This record gives sequence, C-alpha cells and structure tokens, in this order.
Amino acid sequence: MIFKVNGLKTLFLLAIIFLALNVKAQIPSTCFEIESILVDACGSPEGENEMVRFVVGNTPLNVANMNVSWANSSNPWLNTCKNTTTANAVSALNATVQGCGLLLEPTNGILPAGARVLLVTSTAIDVNANSFANLADTMYVIFQCAGNTAGHFANWSTSPGMRTLSISFSSPSGCSDVVTYDRTLLVNQNGTIGGASAIRDGALANFDWQGNVTYDNFACQAPFVPANISITPLSPTTICPGDNVQLTVSASSSLQNLLWTGGNGSFSSTINNSTTYTSSLNDTTDFYIYVEGSAACGTITDSILITINPPATATQNASICQGQTYTLPGGSQVNTQGTYIDTLIGGAALGCDSIITTNLAVNNFTTGSTSISICQGDSILLGGAFQTTAGNYIDTLVGGSSVGCDSIITTTLSINPTKFTTQSFTECPGFSITVGGNVYASTGIYTDVLTTSLGCDSIIETNLTIIATSQVNIVQNNVTICRDELLTGFVINAVGGANLVWSSGETGVDSIIVFTEGIYTVTSNDNGCTSEDQIGIIRDECLVPTIFVPNTFTPNNDNNNDVFMIKGSEFDFFEATIFNRWGEQLFSWKEIDEGWDGTYQGSIVPTGTYFYLIDVTFIGGKREFIKGSVTLLR
Repeated sequence: MIFKVNGLKTLFLLAIIFLALNVKAQIPSTCFEIESILVDACGSPEGENEMVRFVVGNTPLNVANMNVSWANSSNPWLNTCKNTTTANAVSALNATVQGCGLLLEPTNGILPAGARVLLVTSTAIDVNANSFANLADTMYVIFQCAGNTAGHFANWSTSPGMRTLSISFSSPSGCSDVVTYDRTLLVNQNGTIGGASAIRDGALANFDWQGNVTYDNFACQAPFVPANISITPLSPTTICPGDNVQLTVSASSSLQNLLWTGGNGSFSSTINNSTTYTSSLNDTTDFYIYVEGSAACGTITDSILITINPPATATQNASICQGQTYTLPGGSQVNTQGTYIDTLIGGAALGCDSIITTNLAVNNFTTGSTSISICQGDSILLGGAFQTTAGNYIDTLVGGSSVGCDSIITTTLSINPTKFTTQSFTECPGFSITVGGNVYASTGIYTDVLTTSLGCDSIIETNLTIIATSQVNIVQNNVTICRDELLTGFVINAVGGANLVWSSGETGVDSIIVFTEGIYTVTSNDNGCTSEDQIGIIRDECLVPTIFVPNTFTPNNDNNNDVFMIKGSEFDFFEATIFNRWGEQLFSWKEIDEGWDGTYQGSIVPTGTYFYLIDVTFIGGKREFIKGSVTLLR
C-alpha cells in the first residue's frame, strides 16, 4: 500500500475535516468503554510500559475519581500523576509521531466527553519501547504514578487462566467497566500462539463495547488504531487490453471525497467504494490505478498494479529423433528440420493472442562409453546378461540419449576387491573402541564387516587386551551436614587399587580423616593404569517448611490487607479453596502469591466468617490438609 499525507491545507479545511470526523466518531452510551489492553509490552521493566485504551462517553471524567483493579492483583492502583516527568514523556512521544496525531495530558485531570484515552502503567515509561509513529488522531494520555515494575497483566502461558481488568470512576455513580481475556489465546507477531518471548511482545486483547474479546499483535506499537486505506481486487489484475478489473477499497477510518484515477480506460464510478475499470486498447504497458480519500491526517492514497498482457510472441526450440514427427502449436505435424511460425488466437495468458516460433531439430542416433565398477562377488546386467568379470560390454538403449533417441553405449567394467585389515590394542580398564557402530571394552578378538569408500566390504579384525588391574572405590556415599552442625572428623575409606594418592595430600594409605567440607578424591596407579573415585562432604541450610494462614482480612480497597493470602515456603504443591457457611465453593487458587479478594463471580460478598481448605505438599514429600475459618470485615 502507498500512504501519503498532503502537507498544504488551509486552517479552514482542517477545521472542516476535524468537525466531520468528530460528527462520525462513535461515543459510547455508558460513561466509558475499555477498548484494548497492551498485555505483553515491549520495554523493560515491562510493568512500566503496559497500556490500556478506553473511550469516554457523553460526560467528562475526572482522573482524581479513578480506580483500577489490575489483572495481576499483586499490583496496587497507585493513582495518576501529572508532573514534569510526564510532560517530558509526552513531548518525547509526540516527537516520534510521523502523521498528524497528537498526545495531550488532560487539563486539571478532566477527560473530555468522547475523548480517546491511553492509560500508561507508569510515569517511568520507556518512550522508545512502543511506537507512536503512525498515530493519526488526538488522544489523551494519563500515567499511573511510578512504583509498579512487575507486569500488571498476565502474558501468554499454557497454564489456563482468565484475567480480568476493572476500571471505575467514583463520579458519576456506577461508572465502571470490566473486561476479561484468556491468556492462553494471546497471539504472537506471526499470528500464531506461543513461541519465543521476543515474538510474543506486542500481544493485544481488544474488546468491543459488549465486552467481547479478540486477540491481535502489532509488535512494538502502542495500542491505537492507525489510519489506512487499502485496495482489494475482486478479479484478476493481469489482463489483456480491453478487459475489465473489479476493485473495492477498505479503510480503518471514515473517508470523505473518495476518488479513483489511473490508466487510459474508464471507471464505472470514480467516487464509490467499489468500481469496475474497463481498460483501453491503448493500455499496452503495466500501470497503476489509484484511490484517495480525505481523513483526519489529510489525503491518504493506495495503488494497485495492473499488469497488461499484450499480444505475446515466443520462440521455442524442439527436437525429434530421425523418423519421428512433431506436432506444432497450431496442430500441424512435421518431420523435417526447420523454423515454423504459428499464430494462436487468444492463446496467450488471459486470452491474448500469441505468435509462436518453433525451431525444430532432427537428431540422429548417438554413441557413447562409460566405466562402471562393482565389488568382488557382485554382478551387473550388461550386454544382455549379468556380468561378474572385468571387460568391455555393448548395449543398445532405445530412447536412451539425452534427446530421447536410441544410443549405443560401450561399458568398461572393473572389479573392486574386498579389503582386509587387522588392528591390536593393549589398554587399561575403562578403555573402549568403536568399530562400525560396535563398542568393544573387554579382552577378545572381534571381526566387523564395514563398507569402503567404493562401497565394497572392508573386513576389520580387532585384537583387544584389557590389562588386569584393581579399581579404587570409596566406601562411603556423599555426606550432607547442616550449616550449624560441627564436623569433628569424618573417616573416608577406600578399597582396591594400588599406590593410592589423596587430593588432601596423603599417599599410600587406604583411609583419611577430614575436618572440613569439600570434594575429596583418591587416585590409584596399578600396573600402569589409573583409576579414581571421589566423595563430597556438603553443607546445607536444612530449611524447615513453614505455612502461615491469617484469620482476618479487610477488602475495602484501602490497599491494606485487601486480599486473603497464604504465606509460606518450601512447597512442591499448593491449592487453597474458599467456602461459605453452606459449603458452597466461592474461590480457589494454586499460586502462593495469589489470594481471595472477597468476591464471588465478580460480586462483593458480605461481612462474615468463611471457611478454607488448604492442600499443600512440602519439599520432601510431606502432604497436609489444613482447614480453618477466616473473618471478612468491611
């Protein structure tokens, strides 16, 4: 697509376009609607570069009344900040805009009715991480105060998980919106699911005003909708002079004053979205058809290449064998060498005429010679029989030449003998040798049949002698002692081997006493062969698994004890479930850093006593079921 913006316009024209577009712009009947979440943002830390796009309804909103419950509930809402840092960030982002778009911070925190708004998760945004180059609209940008660096949402994972974002304004009353997406359906930059972390950057969850979610990925671009226009052909664009091409145009924003141009032919309509172009006989070379329309940034344009197939000329070379006939493109049959010309009406691509020149050659019989070798004991079909001895053999191949004619071939046959090899080894225990895929490690005589570079048998006899020696081994296994345990002397015993040497310096002894942790090695040299063994004496923290369950929490959105969370360490498995007094399950979770926020199916539950069941398996295999109650106070 070709995209351009006309730079010369009067202020009057800009005002007319701006008003026209604002008249057409859709404003929700609710106080606001969430439209898009940049779930997997580019930039690091990611939690400072995520964004949410929403549109304000018919009533202005004050950001001082705003509250957000992030999909990642461990991140609190830090309120919005407007200061020198945010002003510098907005200025830097506007400097990257290549279209006519503009980012504004709201005056006195007021978001006007109908405003398109980007909520950035931190004033510490990396202005180079997510592109605003194609912005073609005026948008308001607000920043959450700095402090959260972890992600506010849940990136793609194979683990099932619906994630919910909730935004509300305390005024006007009932002003809130909640959207939910499935993290397992987030798409990567290739339009598929999953993949490496780098190609998952840019994952979007988009919502219509009914809360229905779709998924997309525009790589490292902020979550706005750039203006564009695109021509789609409804019929082939490669034509003959005089043929028709059906075209239609689509755009992501409302267009004014649509106009089709190009070529020497005519359009069924020059101003409608769909048109049929009838080419002229003067359209003898390839050309472009253009469409343009007025949008917020001015005039945007796209083009499509129309390829013309003129009356085609072609030359082909053909050959036949002596005595054969050849059928020309026009249907005539000939059997003599020469040049023939055929005109085919409508014979070219898409029905255009074509003129074909055929250069016909008549080939005689051919002769040739070749050399072939086989292995001793094999045979090959030559001269009408299977041959096993060296010599010259003659064959006549019907249609065997490179041009399909008969050929007489003389073959010189040679015989490759079988190869015999003997090898001997005298080695220490532990030695092994691989011959033709077989591994030998013990005394013996072994025979393997391999293949030579000529494809014949290669017989290898291997004489292997393993020297008889005694291997040294440490009796004890590795030892682990706790960090506060005193090592008063540990005896290490070795058996077997000869001429022992310890890594601690002792020689000629089969046991040592050590007083510090470490890796101790003993080496044996018996009959010229060495062997070794080692033992590790290791200190560990010897941590004790713990779990703590609070008995009260207060989910009143004061950022203090708002979530019922279980604390502990050394878990292999964890699952907690909440029930009301009638045994109805309200909530469950399997991540230790998650918890219950005092809601059931999105609704707040009343103050009271609720019951929990915790299923936990500690490191080491111990499993416990913990039951109890928790008091919810508001």
